Order: sequence, then C-alpha cells, then structure tokens
Amino acid sequence: TFLLLGLGIVTVQDVAAQSSPEIDKNSISVHPVRRGNMPIRLMPRGEISSLSPPEVAVLVPTGTTPSPQVGQRASVQVKPPDVMIGNVVDMDRATLHDSWKLTIRLNEPFPADAAVGTKVGSLIEVGELKDVVYFERPASARENAEMPLFMLEPNGEFAKRTTVRFGRQSGALIQIVSGLSPGDMVIVTDTSKWNSQERLRIK
Repeated sequence: TFLLLGLGIVTVQDVAAQSSPEIDKNSISVHPVRRGNMPIRLMPRGEISSLSPPEVAVLVPTGTTPSPQVGQRASVQVKPPDVMIGNVVDMDRATLHDSWKLTIRLNEPFPADAAVGTKVGSLIEVGELKDVVYFERPASARENAEMPLFMLEPNGEFAKRTTVRFGRQSGALIQIVSGLSPGDMVIVTDTSKWNSQERLRIK
C-alpha cells in the first residue's frame, strides 16, 4: 500500500516506522530464548544457624514440587555477590509453619564477621524440566502469568511486541509456554511504558 505525502510516495510500513517510539540500544538488555533442560531451583531465605560447622537454616513450603531432598546441591549468599557452595544435610518439619526446615552445610567457613542469626539468601537445585523453552527472565516476570515483551526483528533495527505466557519459574530462569520461540532475542529491560505500542525503533 502506498501513500502520497507531499511530492513523495512512501509505504504504510515507512509511516509505521516513523511513528514507532525510539529506545537507546545501550540502555537495554537482550536475552536469547533457549530450548533444553531447565534446572529447577528454589530460592528460600533463611539465616545462619551455626558457625562451626558452617550451616544455614531455611524454610520451604511443604507443597513445593519437586520437593527438596537431603543431599541436594545448594548455594548461599551471605555477602553479595559472593556465593558459598554446600548441600542440604537435614530436613525437618518446621514447628510454627506448614514448611520444611532445611539445614544447608557449606563447604567453607563463613566470613570472619558472620554471626548466628544473620539473614541470608539461598538457592537449592531440586530437579529440572526436560525439553522446554525458557530464558533468563525479566525482573517483573511471574510464573503462570502473561505479560507483553518486545522481541528483536531480524534486522535488529526494530522490536515488536508479543504477549508471552510463562510457566514454571526457577531462580533467574522462567519457562515459556507460548509467545516466543528458541532463538528469539528478547528485551528484558523494563519496557512497560510502551505496552500500548506495536513496535519500538532501536537507535
């Protein structure tokens, strides 16, 4: 389709491109969509329960699937960004919550200024989803929900909006049920202010 504008002739696509909001390529992060086995990781918070041996206690809801098990690999962040590695060594029913109380024993001592009761974050590897589509999620993505995202077009000059349906979330990763395919490059920086737009121009 052609339109007469002044003395020139332009296509409808040209007009659409001119009306697309611009976004600085240096201000965005882009993540690829992958297909494969996605590790399932729980991210319970807890606290240091023992300095020697170095242990952390965390709570996990009893209905969590797959359920955590003794022996599973875990990591703990006492002072970001440093991560300490260990394993789940004990699992008891918590007395005040409908939860499991897990004890994570670390492979190295805590920092010298660590104290019992210090709040920490943890990550426990409890399984994996086989042959699924997934990527490193935007911060606002939530499991079993939908949200609009912008994926780069092949020429890299524009990004088009698509509605993405998510499945299981696992730490920084999230399963994609629909809306994206392996190989797609997706803007994960917050683009919510352009949710009413069909395309963005990458400048």
